[in-house]
Amino acid sequence: MKTTAIFAELLVGGLLATTWLLLLVMAVAGPDETITALRQLGVGVGMLGLAYAYTSGVVLDRLWKRLTAGKSKTIKARVFGEEDPQAVRRLVTQAWVEVGRDETHTNWVNYMQSRMRVARAGFFNMILITAAALLLILWQYEGIGSGIFWLVAVVGSWLSRVCWQAFEGLREDYYQTLKLADEELKRNPIRR
Repeated sequence: MKTTAIFAELLVGGLLATTWLLLLVMAVAGPDETITALRQLGVGVGMLGLAYAYTSGVVLDRLWKRLTAGKSKTIKARVFGEEDPQAVRRLVTQAWVEVGRDETHTNWVNYMQSRMRVARAGFFNMILITAAALLLILWQYEGIGSGIFWLVAVVGSWLSRVCWQAFEGLREDYYQTLKLADEELKRNPIRR
């Protein structure tokens, strides 16, 4: 996979994380105080913000991947028809070796991984963005009785669910694609 694509994915995840962190700071310190402080920092804060966003994207991507690892193991076992975790790992590794011999298959599998990474980051970050926005409304604005509170709760929950469903579907497709590509390449080896 191209480094630029991975950088962009991790930056997107980091920008989403920066959003919930900024909302959380606004909920605690107040929106006016937060905006004033950011303005006083000037343009230089933008460059630092991008560096922070990328770094948090890298760190959180690893965390989000770890939090979804159990479900991934279940899907891998079902797709590859094997219960033993060591056997599943061996089958996936063998599939990657076969797929790695063909650039078209490799690009497609990498593309699937890219989409999974973005959907996974979207899921976890949408939950945290929703929670931080609800705290902001609760602590700094109209509170739990306001219509905006419930609108944010419903829309945020829906967006989180959509991201999760996208991630689940992509992960299933990823392992199915990997298995099918492996089977095809074993039947029709590429001559080099």
